[in-house]
Amino acid sequence: MEVTSIRSHLSGTVDVPGSKSHTIRAVIIASLAQGESVIANPLDSLDTRSCAVAVRAFGADIVIEPSQWKVTGVGNDLRLPDNVIDVGNSGTTLYMIMGTAALAR
Repeated sequence: MEVTSIRSHLSGTVDVPGSKSHTIRAVIIASLAQGESVIANPLDSLDTRSCAVAVRAFGADIVIEPSQWKVTGVGNDLRLPDNVIDVGNSGTTLYMIMGTAALAR
């Protein structure tokens, strides 16, 4: 058998989706920072949305857009949530939000 390889040029761009774990960590860290943080190409999933709901309960603000999430953090001024925080089935959010809860006043 004879195989002939033809040289060619491949070009283009690929947008790789974000990692669920990285997105959750970025959202929580951004919520603890002072001011606005932009998370580019986050993974939009049920778990990352649960994380967004959780940090909102502590006073952070999140604007969710298709290609970026803008998180306005509260710095050292985390507020006590008014109600139970439901993180759904997101274990990563659960573990990280417990540490965040310890900082709330």
